[in-house]
Amino acid sequence: MNVMWVTQLLGNTPTVRYGLSEDSLSMSTVGTSHTYHQGGWNGYIYLVELTGLTPNTTYWYQVGDPEWKWSQIIYSFNTAPTTPVSMNEVFTFITYGDMGSSNAADPDLYWLNQAAVMHEADAILHIGDISYADGYQPGWDLFLQKIEPVAARIPYMTAPGNHEEFFDFAAYRNRFQMPTPMSDLYNENRLNLTMYYSFNYGNTHIIAVSAEELWGLAPDLHPGGDQYEW
Repeated sequence: MNVMWVTQLLGNTPTVRYGLSEDSLSMSTVGTSHTYHQGGWNGYIYLVELTGLTPNTTYWYQVGDPEWKWSQIIYSFNTAPTTPVSMNEVFTFITYGDMGSSNAADPDLYWLNQAAVMHEADAILHIGDISYADGYQPGWDLFLQKIEPVAARIPYMTAPGNHEEFFDFAAYRNRFQMPTPMSDLYNENRLNLTMYYSFNYGNTHIIAVSAEELWGLAPDLHPGGDQYEW
C-alpha cells in the first residue's frame, strides 16, 4: 500500500504510523520525499510504501513527521484479499473519468465520501482528466484536498487523460504512484513515471493504458514502442 501526502515545507522524516486500531498505531514506516517545479509549483510530496500487511485486514494510519507534526485525521483502509480467490467472489470497483475540482463535482464527491467512509468499494479507478488543472498547479492542490477523504480510505488508481498532458505530465507523474511495468524504460527513473501499468485484485486483472503522450499521438503504443511491447 502506497501512502502519499504534500506539505509546503520539507519534512526530514516522512513517516506513516499505523496499526490495527485507531488507538494503537504501534507500527511505523519512513518514506521518501520529492518535488517538481513545472508550472511554478512549490512544495514537497512524500511517498511511504507499507509492506508486509495482512490480507483482508483493516489498518488505521496517520501521516507526518515525528520531528514536526502529525495529520489531524486518522484514516483507515482495507487490504486486498489473498490470491487466488474464488471466481464467484464479488469485488466492487468505482470507475469514472473526468471530475475536476469545481462545484459541479461536489455532488459526486459527496457520494464518493459516503462510499469511502462505509468502505463500500474495494478500489477506485479514475481513468483520466483528473483535476482539470490544465497546467495551473493550484488546481491540483484543490482537487487533491477535495478527494483526500476518499483516496485516503480506498485505493485510488489513476490513468492520465489529455488534461494531464501539460508540462509532459509533470504533475501526474509526481503526484501519483502506480505500479510500474518495468524499470528504466526510456532510460529514465520510473519512480513516478506511472503512465501505464496493471495489477491484480482478487479475481480481477486490471490494465491501465495511456494513449495521451504527445497530445494523443502516443508513439509508444505503436509497434516497436515500449508500451506496445509491454
